[in-house]
Amino acid sequence: MALVTHESVEEAAKALRKSSERVSVRGVRLYLGGGSPNQILTILRHLKQTSAPQSDANIEIPMAVLGSIQKAMREAGEEAAREAQRTIKDLEGTQDELGREIQSLDATVTEQKARRNSLLAELAGREKDVAKLESKVEQLLASKEDAINRLEALRQEERKRADTLATRLADEQRKLAVAETKTQAAMERAEQAELRESSASFQLEGAFRELAKLRRQRDEKEGGEQKAPPQNNM
Repeated sequence: MALVTHESVEEAAKALRKSSERVSVRGVRLYLGGGSPNQILTILRHLKQTSAPQSDANIEIPMAVLGSIQKAMREAGEEAAREAQRTIKDLEGTQDELGREIQSLDATVTEQKARRNSLLAELAGREKDVAKLESKVEQLLASKEDAINRLEALRQEERKRADTLATRLADEQRKLAVAETKTQAAMERAEQAELRESSASFQLEGAFRELAKLRRQRDEKEGGEQKAPPQNNM
């Protein structure tokens, strides 16, 4: 399994940004060749919190350009928030659908178990019948040869029927194994949906924090210009 560390996740995130790809848990796992999604998500959150952009106080940006940038960033943040909300809604729908699928598979597994138990009980009953017939054969050995032949024929018939039941039981067990495999796969998809929902929520939180930061910068900029004394050009 790939070693997931702060450094390896940071390197993977830089590589994804360099190739103009979106930094996500799935992208980092593909880059590293595996790793725990929860551990990768925790490290990505930490990198997001500790990689706040730094501003250069020596660069003066015209108000018109700054206003356009702030507007564009605000609109981008709002669009990112709306997109995150849509993604969360889609993921919730997917999770509900997977939940219904899991319930259906659980019902199928329960039904298959009931059928298997029924076949086991029937097989046990057939085995008892065979045992009774064998006992009867032993009692009639000393009497008539034809009775022995009839009982032997009955025993063979019961053996065949028992083999048929055993075959049916094996088939039902295979079906049960398939149903259990599908249930496990559905649970894994539900877990992946939860991870995607968690990632979308994280991106939404980041968008809101970025929007709040831009608003504070705008307010600070406007407050600084209002307090600045007029310059004497004479």
